[in-house]
Amino acid sequence: MNLQSHLSLVVDNRLQPRIATIDVLVAVFSMFLARLGSLNALEQVSRHPVWRKVMGQEPPSADTIGRVVERMVADSIRQANQRLFHVMKQMKALEVYPHGLVGLLIDGHESSWSEKRKCDQCCERKTRDGAVQYYHKNVTAQFLFKNFCFFVDAEPILPGEGELTAVKRLFERILKNYPRAFEVVIADALYGNTPFMKMVLASGKDFLTVLKANAGDVFKQSILLLDQEKKIVTEANGVRREISETDEVAFGVSSPVRVIQSIEYQVGRPDSEHSTWIWATSLHPVKAGVKTVVELGHARWKIENLGFNESANRWYSDHVYKHSGSAILNFWLICMMAYNVFMCFYLRNLKPAVRCRWSMLHVSRAILSAFYSGPPSKKPP
Repeated sequence: MNLQSHLSLVVDNRLQPRIATIDVLVAVFSMFLARLGSLNALEQVSRHPVWRKVMGQEPPSADTIGRVVERMVADSIRQANQRLFHVMKQMKALEVYPHGLVGLLIDGHESSWSEKRKCDQCCERKTRDGAVQYYHKNVTAQFLFKNFCFFVDAEPILPGEGELTAVKRLFERILKNYPRAFEVVIADALYGNTPFMKMVLASGKDFLTVLKANAGDVFKQSILLLDQEKKIVTEANGVRREISETDEVAFGVSSPVRVIQSIEYQVGRPDSEHSTWIWATSLHPVKAGVKTVVELGHARWKIENLGFNESANRWYSDHVYKHSGSAILNFWLICMMAYNVFMCFYLRNLKPAVRCRWSMLHVSRAILSAFYSGPPSKKPP
């Protein structure tokens, strides 16, 4: 994989730049790979002579990096990530589940909030005590594979918008850039509504959403019908499931919709409480049986646990490197691409025995240690 050719696709809208875009991008990319979490930390590490040996030159200051990233064209970063996806597909680095379905995970994520700092793309809300909070939120998408989830794209939620408005722009762009990359859209209960279902079905894709009480009469009708259906009992990985299914619920869409319920117990723990999951999906039973639907439904949590939590706590993606809407989005897109490259390296370049012994966090620290491995500078600090 020629990473340099991918990163060279990223451009900015500066008229007469003195510092090349690729130099700034490589510095930010390296910051995420090493999980430094700060432009100031990057500036300090870059003073070490090994940085110049590895990167070719010393990166600009933290303020300059923030300004350049703010001016980067977000669609060019998306284009670089799109090319990365196609290369990883050709390299067979993305492993599909045995059922053969690739899901598109979609969810909203609040990246930062403040009661003091505000920009023109900050959303506003009031707390219970009447204080005004300014926050940034986006809708992010991942492709669901067996070995890991590939970060695809993100769309900011603008002031006065709801999550469903932003997801429409995101979904239309993903359909244009990745028309054949996935088969089913998987989302939480917020997306279990008729407009979203119609939008997905109109694109030729299927949907799978969580169904909760916010669905109103549809949810009540589903509960009544599911209680009358025969239950299929399965047991795997210490979990016992009682699964029932109905396709008689009227959702008002062009395709038949199946509603599947899974009541789950921990095996060997009689005192533990059971959990009940309900999903609505347009997937045909021939394409996805009830076990496959339950597996895909639970896999939706990967965007929360392995996506947002991992990137925020380990990759410092929620850190506000520069407070502006375009800078926050561009830093997040670069972090997504760095995550994809790192996962490809970890899964494809390292042998299974190495992966069993060393964690991903250890490998990231090894990358960081490379910038300190040379002799100390003779210049005074």
